[in-house]
Amino acid sequence: MIPRPLPKLHSLLVLTLTGILTAGSALGEATEDREQLDQAWDHSAFFLFNDANEIFSKPLATPEFERERKLGEAITRLNRQPRTKGNLDGALAQFNELIEENPTDHIGASAKYYAGRIWEMFLDPIDLKKARSIYLELVEANLGHAIGELAAGQIALIDIYQDITEAEALERVKELEKLESYLQTPLGRRHFHSSVGLSLIDRKINTREALRHLVAAEAIGIERRQLEIEVLIALGELNILFDQPSEALLYFEKYLTKYRRDVRHYEITQRVNEIRAGKTETSPAQVPDTGPDTIPTES
Repeated sequence: MIPRPLPKLHSLLVLTLTGILTAGSALGEATEDREQLDQAWDHSAFFLFNDANEIFSKPLATPEFERERKLGEAITRLNRQPRTKGNLDGALAQFNELIEENPTDHIGASAKYYAGRIWEMFLDPIDLKKARSIYLELVEANLGHAIGELAAGQIALIDIYQDITEAEALERVKELEKLESYLQTPLGRRHFHSSVGLSLIDRKINTREALRHLVAAEAIGIERRQLEIEVLIALGELNILFDQPSEALLYFEKYLTKYRRDVRHYEITQRVNEIRAGKTETSPAQVPDTGPDTIPTES
């Protein structure tokens, strides 16, 4: 397995999950239990996992909120520091319980996704085959739940970062593209496309397949600052590589406009000047070292 980076996406994921759960609840109006859950999710979004777990661990008076509470308890238990075997095993057991209760609602799909994450990243030893199987079941269930659809991107990362040749990696991409038809949500589609595109570039496989997937991710709209920076710069460089300077300028100029304080602003300004002067040399796409849009838990 080729080492791959693990950037942090927990805050955005928690905000997405909280919005889904409160919007889908008939009890979404202000109640003491609702306020308690919201406070716990807020703590989690700011990585205050111990504080959040303390709230989530207390049973609520409202039965309809119990599945959400249990999900929050398991997520924050997974992320508590230090991350112990006992917490990992306990979180996995809680996720599995939620899946058994109802595998098809937002909470069940989210629980299954997080169970896959535990097998993929945190158990000792990890089990990528088990994690991939969980993710594939989740994608093929075609539930239309945003968190669950992140599984498609995780399958892409597992497959592309195997210790295989460039030709084999591109064959896997062709197979992975069959998963696109299952993805209904912007979060799921964006994560899939950015995972495929950036992981290919990270492996120095600078192909039109990488370009296509990054174009698709950018067109959906990217909420996370660092991911958008990576994608815009990669799109600029890939378009130069394929002798498409006008397209490169579009992405570079969007980056320069939105991220004036970013550390690479001067470098990209020089790149734009080279393009306009017709002095650009084709070179492998250069992206920041933080890696692809992988998922929520902290490490």
